[in-house]
Amino acid sequence: MRVVALLTVRNEERFLTRCLEHLYSQEIETCLIDNGSDDKTLEIAEAYLNKGVFRIEHLPYPGYFELSAITSNEEKLAKEIDADWFIHHDADEIRQAPKPYRTLIEGIEDADSQGYNAINFDEFVFMPTSDDESFEEKNYVEEMRYYYFYQPDILYRLNAWKNLNIPVDLTSKGGHRVAFEGQRIFPVSFILRHYVVLSRTHALQKYLGRVHSMQETVERGWHRVSSSFSPERLAFPSREQMKLVSPDNTWDKSQPWLHQEFKGQRPFLTNQTTAYKDEQVHFHQEKNWKPKLFNETSYPPIPIIVSVGHSGTTLLCLMLDAHPELSIPAETHFMSSLLQLKSEGDVLRHELYNMVVNAANWDKFNLSKEDFYNELSTINPFNLADGLRCFYKMYVQQFKKPRYGDKISQYLTQISSIQAALPEAHFIHIIRDGRDVALSKRGLEVEPGNDIEAQASDWLWRIREARQQAQFCSHYLEVHYEDLITDTKSVLMKICKFIDLPYSENLLIQLSPDRTRINRWQSEMSDRDQAKFEAIGGSMLRELGYKT
Repeated sequence: MRVVALLTVRNEERFLTRCLEHLYSQEIETCLIDNGSDDKTLEIAEAYLNKGVFRIEHLPYPGYFELSAITSNEEKLAKEIDADWFIHHDADEIRQAPKPYRTLIEGIEDADSQGYNAINFDEFVFMPTSDDESFEEKNYVEEMRYYYFYQPDILYRLNAWKNLNIPVDLTSKGGHRVAFEGQRIFPVSFILRHYVVLSRTHALQKYLGRVHSMQETVERGWHRVSSSFSPERLAFPSREQMKLVSPDNTWDKSQPWLHQEFKGQRPFLTNQTTAYKDEQVHFHQEKNWKPKLFNETSYPPIPIIVSVGHSGTTLLCLMLDAHPELSIPAETHFMSSLLQLKSEGDVLRHELYNMVVNAANWDKFNLSKEDFYNELSTINPFNLADGLRCFYKMYVQQFKKPRYGDKISQYLTQISSIQAALPEAHFIHIIRDGRDVALSKRGLEVEPGNDIEAQASDWLWRIREARQQAQFCSHYLEVHYEDLITDTKSVLMKICKFIDLPYSENLLIQLSPDRTRINRWQSEMSDRDQAKFEAIGGSMLRELGYKT
């Protein structure tokens, strides 16, 4: 009998050797599908060709984790590959047959001989039991001893099926439960040992750095916990909450857990994710999915410059402010508060007025409170978007310029809300090597402090948040700080085109970019701190084109 594991992977160098070795020992062949890995995943897979791995496929990575594309591709491969049975498999899993079977192949052969065509797996989740535990560079299968039985639903891991030469559906249930006509499920569940993360560092790297398909989050309800994961949500369960592996290979299935404990006490949605649903997003069906929240407006584009702090927003703002048609105020700070307002009409008008004129930077705008209130009074009916436009228009009139923009680092995690309030917003996300960002913050009393792991986590989380929310943007552009310094004119021309603004040489007059600000980490960051940062943010650094 030929049993094939369909194994889709992206940056799984931690797990892949152990996974492939186990499958080979169980007489299971592997079709490996690489989803754009940039670590040693492919190198490891190629070493196992003709040693269990008989085929390596490539599934392009669209910039975010898209489970439906993975499962649809596996459905297609199951039609093409000549096998008797298939297993939908992940790299961080070890699959076993229950007693009395010695191997997976033996158990599957017996299920087949009895006329069954599908097998469920009971999922036992292993993970560290404290922040100090780490199973990196170790035989985690032997050394991780504490688990919990994860069963959010009956037959939750129906992952093995007989090839009946009929279509199967892996996608509807996100790969957790295969569906096909005439299904007969073997009455005894097999065993799935799931090694979710190996250390606190691994958990931060894995869940902060994974950009999810927000179409799947909104339409299908998938990824809601993972896509809203943030550093403060990480809390491993204690040993007292978990079960100790039995030496006789028996498993305790009492008191099953209904959620992934270390990601929070229950599945949750951030305020941003809740807003996604409320905004009634209209989705495009093209291959490269790019939803729009609202129809295009007649207003000219408003450049909104966002970034992780100390990534070059001020530099870019000063350059763009030198344009004869565009002016950008000092950090307004009031946008975040305004986005929370739920009132309407005159109540909203007064609330907006009070928030703006009481903002910390109001005096820097050189505007009259009375004039601002009078201008707001002319807007009928009143709404948040027109109130914001009123402020920006008054600000730029003093410089006799027709166009305006805004910038502030904290807007990075509020892209979808700003887009909802101002449909003409064009987001310019300026990205800087996170190691240089960490150096720029060294010694300053700014969040998240001087701890290098906290800085890496914060940088990674904010980049992830921006890229997830960008899927809801009509207009989103990423530029690199390093390119702005070394190829200034080209980057500025690209930005001007993006915001429908004629390029002006004035943009180059304002400042002389400091090239010594690039790659400081190579000479000023210790090897130890580099290793700590890259352990969490390395995959994202490579994805962004930075060397590690």
